[in-house]
Amino acid sequence: MKRSIPSLSVVLMLGALGCASAPPPPQAASSPSPANATDTQKDPPAEAKAAESASPLPEAKPKVFGFRDFLSIAGVRAGATLDDVEAAWGKGERRGDKLRYEDGPTVSVMPSGGLMIDIHVGAEGWVKRHANGPLSIWGKTCEEAAAALDFTDVVGAYTTCKHYEKDLFLDVTLMCSQGRVGTVAVVWYPFDPNDAVNPLPPDHCN
Repeated sequence: MKRSIPSLSVVLMLGALGCASAPPPPQAASSPSPANATDTQKDPPAEAKAAESASPLPEAKPKVFGFRDFLSIAGVRAGATLDDVEAAWGKGERRGDKLRYEDGPTVSVMPSGGLMIDIHVGAEGWVKRHANGPLSIWGKTCEEAAAALDFTDVVGAYTTCKHYEKDLFLDVTLMCSQGRVGTVAVVWYPFDPNDAVNPLPPDHCN
């Protein structure tokens, strides 16, 4: 804080009382020159003040995915056909009921209907282009993947988790190898609600 300047009346009063005869203050040999003294009293730059007063930003929490997040994969939703997949992801190598992408997943039509999407080893480039959803767990460590899922606490060498909607069975299978998730396989299996057991089986992993 800058020192206040005494008023003129106070200065005159001190002079009248003979304050000038008081002994001068001792001078240190290393006293800074007036110019340096002025520099040391300068306020810190505004940028420094802002940096000191700014509170640290909270760390972003990793996103946690639930079963329903796996009902859509990279713009393809449950109930899609191979034609829908190609419309979303481009042309792949199509043979019968299988659609393969050179650097990406293999999509298969299940015998009873529905699709299986298998994102396996070698799909790193494709995953990077579509890792704005649950596929972001691909390539993570087993522990990171488990922390990013709200339906399992552990991801091991082979972890399969099952969930039922009113007309759809969802299976999410994860394979962890050498400490990282190298396969994410998602199965969408539709069924007629009239033929389903009631109540539906609970969500579970094994």
